[in-house]
Amino acid sequence: MQPVQNNAESSSILQVSRRSHAKPLLRQLHWLPVQHRIDYKVCVLTYKTLNTSVPRYLSQRINRRVNTRTLRSTATPLLIQPFARTDFAKRSVFRCAAPSVWNSLPASVIGSDSLSVFKSRLKHSYFVGANTQPTADSASEITTLWRFSNMFIIIVVIIIINCSLTAKKSSLCAIGTHVNQHDL
Repeated sequence: MQPVQNNAESSSILQVSRRSHAKPLLRQLHWLPVQHRIDYKVCVLTYKTLNTSVPRYLSQRINRRVNTRTLRSTATPLLIQPFARTDFAKRSVFRCAAPSVWNSLPASVIGSDSLSVFKSRLKHSYFVGANTQPTADSASEITTLWRFSNMFIIIVVIIIINCSLTAKKSSLCAIGTHVNQHDL
């Protein structure tokens, strides 16, 4: 979904070349990346569930964490994160995904007084995070550059070793020919 958002939608709306970089276009349109949009929807549904207990079937699936000791984090209403064996379950099942995403939010977002304030702070938080954290594209570019630099270093080392061996061989050959000429 992210490549579709990057290429087709943003470039057609702003009427720019499809080859232009997508990140500035998404920032100009004030669009969130796909994963942040999914997390946004989960957080809004979680907020509604926690504050209104509607829908009831979802309010039964998530539980608030109750601290037995007084900690700095007790002021922030966090959720109990149930155990899930697979990454798929952690991301896709609401009872696992909601606490994970909710607990990762800043306290200023969680402590919002109304749904509209919550949505505004949440979108701002995700928008700032999307523009400062490395994306999968930049992470793969960094990995590619790292691999390229490692390969470059290996090639240079091989060339240096090869040249040093060749230089030793040629010096031995030169010494051998020099000795042979004196023997005659």
